[in-house]
Amino acid sequence: MSEDLNPADAAGTEDVVADEAEVVEAEQEPDQTEGTEDEGDEDKPKRETAKERRERDKAYKQRLREEAETHKKSADEAEARRARILNAGKQIAAPVEKDFDDYTEFVAAKAVWRHSQQATERDANEAFTEAEAARQRAEAIRQQEAQYTNQAWGEQIKDAQSRYADFEAVAFDQSVPITDQMAEIIKSSDMGADLAYYLGKNKAIAADIAKMQPIEAARVMGRIEASISAPRPRTETKAPDPITPVRGKSAASKDPAKMSMAEYKAARAAGTLR
Repeated sequence: MSEDLNPADAAGTEDVVADEAEVVEAEQEPDQTEGTEDEGDEDKPKRETAKERRERDKAYKQRLREEAETHKKSADEAEARRARILNAGKQIAAPVEKDFDDYTEFVAAKAVWRHSQQATERDANEAFTEAEAARQRAEAIRQQEAQYTNQAWGEQIKDAQSRYADFEAVAFDQSVPITDQMAEIIKSSDMGADLAYYLGKNKAIAADIAKMQPIEAARVMGRIEASISAPRPRTETKAPDPITPVRGKSAASKDPAKMSMAEYKAARAAGTLR
């Protein structure tokens, strides 16, 4: 995942996100039966739930990965074809004059050989161009996925702020041991905000994970993610709105929801996240 991308720069993916949301809304619109009196309700926009958002994000990123892998495979195949073409061209030796009794035949044979070599070079160049184009398409899709991940991460933070009264204080606590790999897993997860909050509440577990090898750490975080049960949105009767005072404390720093991965790591290292 590219670390230099910012969710605010993900304009290229916003239309796709909007289209995905429209599809979810269309699929979940209840059927209208004859005699229904509340026909005006069908015109009211349906708010996407957190679960629907996570499922939409997960499906979209999976589709991007599959497309990128398809283009990468095409690039590898084109490169292999180019290698075979060049190798075949090397197997055909140039005509040698001493092998011909008639000089005219030698000249003709050499002309044919030269034409064959030119065709081989042309075919090899076409295969190379095809491979490069496929690699560029794969890289463009990876960049698109990174932008979408940044945007989804920002949405997760906003959603978590509405569900956890102390989200920023816990999830961005500088005393929680979070490695670069753990931070990347958190941000790319469809439940990353909840995972960050869990680790903030369980520093000992976070410390154990930080000492693990990358593969084992990813497995453990995956199990934690699967076990997390996100709380329902808070109501005014349970606690006062914590968002305004928390943001007031961090007014001098950048909104974590708009940070790229590089900015997120730098802020954690500098101790400016609150």
